[in-house]
Amino acid sequence: MSRSWQEKRREARRAASGPVKLVLQDSLEPRIVQGSLLDISDHGFRAAHGFSGLTCGQEVVFEHEGRRGRARVAWTRVTQDGVESGFFVLAG
Repeated sequence: MSRSWQEKRREARRAASGPVKLVLQDSLEPRIVQGSLLDISDHGFRAAHGFSGLTCGQEVVFEHEGRRGRARVAWTRVTQDGVESGFFVLAG
């Protein structure tokens, strides 16, 4: 990540690891996405996962490091190495 991108962040991010569970409730049948936590901040987190269908603005229920709540997808990046998404915590 470029230095200019990091300077635009409002909150410091801390490295994190461990499993993260995301539940998408947009359809008639909820979809569960398992992933790995990459970093956290006071109001958000970033995770690697295998579902490229997460879109900006979509809401999920999450669980990681003993924390549960609702979050909004801020961005999703799909690369040849996998999928990463950033989340803004709404409640939890």
